[in-house]
Amino acid sequence: MRRRTLDEWKERFDSRDSTIDSIETFLLKAYPRLTESGARTKLWEHLGYIRRNKDRMRYVTLRLAHLPVGSGVTESAAKTVIALRAKRSGQRWREPALRGVLTLRAVHQSGRFPAFWRHLSRCYTARVEAA
Repeated sequence: MRRRTLDEWKERFDSRDSTIDSIETFLLKAYPRLTESGARTKLWEHLGYIRRNKDRMRYVTLRLAHLPVGSGVTESAAKTVIALRAKRSGQRWREPALRGVLTLRAVHQSGRFPAFWRHLSRCYTARVEAA
């Protein structure tokens, strides 16, 4: 029964944004029936997580907007943006310097460097006037 319910929820996430609302309702109805204090506490924590994050669990809308769903993009970014640049052999970094380098690397890797540079260069262009 439990496995079947979980499989149904997984399938519904791909077709309906309201799936997370249905799951939240299901869990809220189950909460009063729990008798063990530890189980109630754990379920309440899960319900809090759902309440805070359910807008990020509307996968149909996210996919239609061409936004990533899942942690793969984040893990890949951690590898390509941070690890390849900051963890080379013999490198030592202080936090402020590393933050600047990683910001530039992230802008470059995201393909937004030309727009970023236009904005940055406007802030640091010298005014030259005839004397």
